[in-house]
Amino acid sequence: MNLPDFTFLLVVLVGPILGWGAAHGEKAGTGAIVLFTLGGLLLGLGMGGLSSKLSYSVLMEKKLSDGLRLFVSMLIPFLSLLVVLFVPFWLAWVIFE
Repeated sequence: MNLPDFTFLLVVLVGPILGWGAAHGEKAGTGAIVLFTLGGLLLGLGMGGLSSKLSYSVLMEKKLSDGLRLFVSMLIPFLSLLVVLFVPFWLAWVIFE
């Protein structure tokens, strides 16, 4: 398993858990917790798929040097993971504060 595929699985698994944690941390009701969990799942699926496609397209690009291709193809999944990590907490903070 390569890095884009592993990050896709990680983002899809982490998204709902962090959505639940963000809503639970703000003492939200059951409906909000379910919505944040489903939103985290959708965010994880979207960001994971987008990051995987972008990483593969960068890896297949022949105009870039090998080192730059490797760096960018590793940077894209980590940035998508950071988005999935911080967006649910930021959104819960904005909504419930």
